[in-house]
Amino acid sequence: MRQVTGRNSQAVTPVLIHFFKGIKNAKLITVDRGREFAKYDEIEKKIGIPVYFAHPYSPEERGSNEVLNLYVRRFIPKERKIETVSAKELDQIKHWINARPMKTLNWQSPRKVFQHHLVFG
Repeated sequence: MRQVTGRNSQAVTPVLIHFFKGIKNAKLITVDRGREFAKYDEIEKKIGIPVYFAHPYSPEERGSNEVLNLYVRRFIPKERKIETVSAKELDQIKHWINARPMKTLNWQSPRKVFQHHLVFG
């Protein structure tokens, strides 16, 4: 049930481990069934936090993801066709989301956490 396969999982796994190690006070990680989590057992072993897979069609099990979707919908309502969104608009949305402090990141912005990991590993 938990097995997920994918060719690129070996390349992605070290990056995910590096990312998840930087999240303080995490008790568990809930992910979707993307190929990038095929080596979930290695991620669990390296960071010491259990990885759980959300059930298909269960957005309530992926709270942070759903919050980000709400942020995007502030700028791009469901009625709007995605093809009408310009690259400039997407960049502005990305900037706003990455600059916004998040509770799941101890009230730091995703940009600040990412930059910290680039500098300090």
